[in-house]
Amino acid sequence: MYNMNGVRHALYEQSKAGMNFNNLSKLVVSPENILLAYRNVKGNKGAKTPGTDGKTMADIDAMSVEEVIENVRRRFNWYNPKPVRRVEIPKPNGKTRPLGIPTIWDRVIQQCILQILEPICEAKFLPNSKGFRPNKSAEDAIASFMYNINRRHMTWVVDVDIKGFFDNVDHTKLMRLVWKMGIHDKQLLVVIRKMLKAPIQMPDGRIEYPEKGTPQGGILSPLLANIYLHELDVWLASQWERMPTKHEYKEPPGRNGEPTRSKACRALRKNSRLKEIHHVRYADDFKIVCSNRDEAERIYLATQMWLKEELKLDISPEKSQITDLTVDFTEFLGFKIKAVLKKSKWIGVSYIADKAMKRIYGMLATQINKIGKHADLESRNKDIAKYNAMVMGVHNYYHVATGVYNSLSTISLRILRKLYTKTRTSGFAKTCSKPAISIPAAYRETKQIRYIGDYPVLPIGYCQTKNAVQQKNNHHPYAEENRHQLVAIQISKMWHSRTAWADRIAFAVNCISRYAAQQGKCAITGRFLMMDEAEGHHITPRYKGGTDDYENIVILSPEIHLLIKVTKQPLIYQMLSELKLNKKQLKKLNDLRSKYGTAVII
Repeated sequence: MYNMNGVRHALYEQSKAGMNFNNLSKLVVSPENILLAYRNVKGNKGAKTPGTDGKTMADIDAMSVEEVIENVRRRFNWYNPKPVRRVEIPKPNGKTRPLGIPTIWDRVIQQCILQILEPICEAKFLPNSKGFRPNKSAEDAIASFMYNINRRHMTWVVDVDIKGFFDNVDHTKLMRLVWKMGIHDKQLLVVIRKMLKAPIQMPDGRIEYPEKGTPQGGILSPLLANIYLHELDVWLASQWERMPTKHEYKEPPGRNGEPTRSKACRALRKNSRLKEIHHVRYADDFKIVCSNRDEAERIYLATQMWLKEELKLDISPEKSQITDLTVDFTEFLGFKIKAVLKKSKWIGVSYIADKAMKRIYGMLATQINKIGKHADLESRNKDIAKYNAMVMGVHNYYHVATGVYNSLSTISLRILRKLYTKTRTSGFAKTCSKPAISIPAAYRETKQIRYIGDYPVLPIGYCQTKNAVQQKNNHHPYAEENRHQLVAIQISKMWHSRTAWADRIAFAVNCISRYAAQQGKCAITGRFLMMDEAEGHHITPRYKGGTDDYENIVILSPEIHLLIKVTKQPLIYQMLSELKLNKKQLKKLNDLRSKYGTAVII
C-alpha cells in the first residue's frame, strides 16, 4: 500500500540474499513511506497521548500533505529527539512498569524507520522468535511449545528470566548488531543512536540521560529488542536445530514451512554426543526444552554464562528455574502448561495461569461495578458493551488453551452472582424477546447469556476451544503476490489523484483507507473506481461540525458525489435516469443527502 509493498518486498529479498544497505535514508523520508507512517501512528491507541511537548496526532491532522512531509524530512535530517515522557504503568502484581512516551513527531519518524528496517530484519530472524513480528503471535509461541511436548516428547523446561531486559540493553552492542543485520547507512545509524540516547523526563520533572536500555513504549523498541536477542536465537539454534551435518539431506517442509530436519537430527543422535534442545522466544520471554534433567541443568548454566558474556545481561535466579512438566506446571505468556500421560505418551495440556485468572476476575468485577452505577440507559449500555468486549478479548486470547473451559468455569459462577447482585434492579433476566443488538455468532448456541433490560451480556464461562496453530514462516507481508492486487495498484497512484493533495493530511489518508476498505467500489452504485475518479465525501459535512475521521468518510463516484449536492430538480431527475438506481441505492443516497442538508429525493 502507498506504493511501499514493492519496495519492502525488494528489501526483504535483497536482505535474504545477504546484501548490505548503505542508502536507506532516502527510503525512510520518501513521501510514500512518510504517509504510510502517518497512517499507522494515527491508528495506534496512543495517537491521542501527548509527549513532553504536549502535542498529539490532532496537531498534525490539520496540516497539508506537503507540510507533513517537509516537517518529517527536516526533523530527520537534523535529528535531535525531544525528551521522552516517563510514566509508570501498574502491573497485576501491584508493581509498576516504566513506559516511555516519545513526542508525536518522534513517533512518526520511528515508524518511518521501522517500515524500512523491518523487512530487512525479517529476512534474517529465525522461526523461534514469535513476538512483535508481522503475522506472529502468542498463539504461534504456544503452538510451537506444545509441539515440543506432543511430537518431540521433551518434558524438561528451562526458564531463564532476564533481569530488567529493556533497561539493560547495551547501546554499543546493539548498534553493532544492527550493523551486522546489513544496515550500513551511517546517517540512519546516527538517528537510531540518538533515539536510544534521548533524554527521559521523569514524573517529578527531573531529566535523566540513559546510558543503556531501550524505552518501552517507543515504536522502534520491539524491533531493536528482537535484533538484540536474535544473537541468542542463533546461539541456541546452533546447539542442535541448525547444527550442520556431514551430509546434506533433502527434508520435506513442516507445518511452519521450515524443513523438518528429521533425517539430520537422526544422524546427529546416532553419530554425535550433542544434546537435543529446542527453544521458543516471545520478546524477552523464552523457554528451552530438553529430554532430561542433566541436559536442562547444563543448558541453564551455559545460557546464563552466554547472556552475561555476549549480551551483558543478568538473569533473575528467583524467577529462573528448571521444571519437569510431568510433575509441575510451567507458565508462558499467561498460560500454565503441563504434560500428562495418555496412552503411554506424554501430551501437553494448557490452562489459564493463576495470575491471569486473578487479573481477569478483577477486570470484569470492576466493570460490573460500573454497570451497576450507571447514570442513564445510554451510559449503562456503553459499559455493558465494554464488558462484552473484555469477555471476547479474554476468549480470543485464551481459547487456544486446551483447558480454557475448566479455567473459566472457576470464576464463571462468581461473576454471574456479582452481575445479578449489581444489576437485578435494572431488569436482569435470562431471556429477552427482542435483544437491542445482535448476539455474536460464537455465542448464539449457549444458554448462558443474560440480559440487562434488552441488552445481552456475554458469558465468561462459555469459550469454544481452538487448536493452537503456527503460521508458516514464509507467510509474511512482503510476498510477491501481494504486489499485484488491483486495489493496491490504484492506491499506489494516489500521488497523481485529487484525493492525495487534499487540504488536510487526515482527510487524504482516511480517503485512501476507506477506498481500500470499500475494495475500490462506490458506496452507492458498487462500481469499481480508478483512483483518479474516486472522491471522498464527508458523511457529516465540515460546516455541520463533521471531522476528517475515517468513520465520517465514504468513497463515491463523481456523479453520485455531485448528485448528493445538486438542488435543481430537472438536473436531479436527468442524473437519476442515467444512473438507474434501485430502491436500496436510492435510500443510501437520500441518507447522505439528508445529512449533507439537501432535500430527500421522492
